[in-house]
Amino acid sequence: TAICPAEVLKCRLQANRSVHNATLWTTGTALYRQEGVAGFFRGLPALWVRDVPFYVVFFTTYTTYINAALQYHAVPDKSLLPTFHFVFGGGLAGACGWACVFPCDVIKSRMQVGTLNASMSLVAAATTLWKQEGAKKLMRGWGPAVLRGFPANGALFFGVEMTQRMFEE
Repeated sequence: TAICPAEVLKCRLQANRSVHNATLWTTGTALYRQEGVAGFFRGLPALWVRDVPFYVVFFTTYTTYINAALQYHAVPDKSLLPTFHFVFGGGLAGACGWACVFPCDVIKSRMQVGTLNASMSLVAAATTLWKQEGAKKLMRGWGPAVLRGFPANGALFFGVEMTQRMFEE
């Protein structure tokens, strides 16, 4: 819920091709004038439908990979694992997470940009997009999102695990 306003503004800035000098401030001000505070929470159910499964897949994949690495190296604690495993496990987790939820992200973004009626439910939005554009459009950008998920989340888990090691020493 807390990230929804930032997501709405990000999506609107990305999609706003008509205003060349659009800024965060001008986009936020325009949104507030048009839709009030509710505009900043546009697509919130779609955000939940994207994020909850994403994090289930994300943390399950990472934990499963790290547990397999612990068994492979026959060590009792992840502090004894080579750091490569944190990068690879995090990258794999991010790529798998995005691979699973990407159509939900497309629906969320379309709702937040305002190309769909604000009063439309998540199910109605998904059904409308499916009927009008088909499955192929709901997967547009899947490859780059999955590829981006690998280095971004590999770096994330490397940073988390190294910080944790630093504080434990």
